[in-house]
Order: sequence, then structure tokens, then C-alpha cells
Amino acid sequence: RGLLFEGEIAARKAIALNPQLSSAWINLGIILLDIGKYEESRACLERARTWEPRDPRVLNNLGNVCLHQGDLKGAENFFTEALTNDPQYSHPYINLAKLYNDIGNFDKAIFFGLRAIEIDPAAYDAYINLAAAEKGRGQLLAALRWINVLLSYQPTNVKGLLKKALILMDNDYISEALDVAESAVQIAPNLADAHYVRGSVMKRLGRLSESLDDFAKAAELPGKAAEDALCQRAIILGEIGDMDTANNY
Repeated sequence: RGLLFEGEIAARKAIALNPQLSSAWINLGIILLDIGKYEESRACLERARTWEPRDPRVLNNLGNVCLHQGDLKGAENFFTEALTNDPQYSHPYINLAKLYNDIGNFDKAIFFGLRAIEIDPAAYDAYINLAAAEKGRGQLLAALRWINVLLSYQPTNVKGLLKKALILMDNDYISEALDVAESAVQIAPNLADAHYVRGSVMKRLGRLSESLDDFAKAAELPGKAAEDALCQRAIILGEIGDMDTANNY
């Protein structure tokens, strides 16, 4: 639900009640990853790994930490180790697709995305990664088709809605992009990414005051969008001539 601070509090309470509960350390590590506290996230996951050294969830999320820290080789190693321990676990395939998208190897990204869907047709991130790969290859309509498949059975999937808004914006369907972004914000008003994407669409529409408000909201919420949101606010303020305020960012 995007309530990351509340999730962190609940996970820490679970650990206080039972410090040996590996699943509590895993959950806290995942939440801290989503907040952007990568070093603390890794420490939690490594703690869980002392009890569950072959647990593919632990290995997969350690790979995610590496991915966000820019350690692509470390991420690849963790994802591969997770698959070695459980070849039918879809998440490492999903994350390998994300990794290869990040480095521009879109063919490999599509291979791993399709493998994830074969294992788990409801793995929504796989559809999003497939859309990202097609977008990277310049196939925007193919990208949109993958997102529409996802939304056909998960119409309120916020990540899917946000990806669709961005693809529509890239295709210059700006008003349609705004409608989709609005839906995402209504579903997840506490999600920084939702406000960031709506702010981006507002900016393209020239609705700069509303864009500034969305970027400000994104910067206040937990998650990884804060720095980009502040940068966007500074750019807009510079464009409208408010250089003193822009320089404060």
C-alpha cells in the first residue's frame, strides 16, 4: 500500500519479539530496500542469511540490493545462486530481466522476462520488464501491449499503471497518460513514484504549478524518487525564473 514507514515499524516490532525470526529480518530488509536504505537493508538480509544460507528469497533480495547500488556483477551472482537453489522461483528471472534492461541487453531481458511468466503468469514485474525491454528496443506499441496484458487481469496494479502512463507520454498521448497517472495516485496516494510520474506528465502538459506540487509530494514520501523529484523541482523553478529557490535544491 506504499506505507513503508508503517511497514518498517511493524517489522522492527516483530524482530523485537523474536530476534531469531529470519522472515522478519527478510521483510525488514525488503522494506529498507524500498525506502532506499541500502546498507541497512543488506545488513538485515545478511543476518537472515546466517540462518537460511540457501534461501532463494534472501539471495534474490541481496541481488536487488547490489542492483540498486550499481554492483551488477554481484547482483547477477546472487540471482544466479538463487536460481541454482530453486529453478522454479520466478523472482530471480524477473530481476535478471531488470538487470539486463539496465545495461541495454534487451534480448536477454526479454528471455528472462518470458521465463518468469512461464513459471508464474501472475508475476506482474515480468510484464513490466518486458515492456521496458520493448521500449528500449524502440518498440513502444509492443511495450504497451505487455502492459495492457498485465492490466487486463490486474487493473489496479500501480506499477503497471505508472509504466503505461510513461509509455503513453513517450508516444505523445499526453492527456491519456495523465488519466492513467491520476488513477495510480488515487489507488496509491502514499506512493512517491505515483506523484513523480503524474508530476512528469503535468510538466509535459505545461501545468507547472501542479507539477511542482507533485514533485514536492514525491520528495516527502519514503522511497527512491526523492532526489529525482527535487531535481525536477529545481529545473522547473529555473525555467520559470525563480532561481533563488531553485538554487536551494
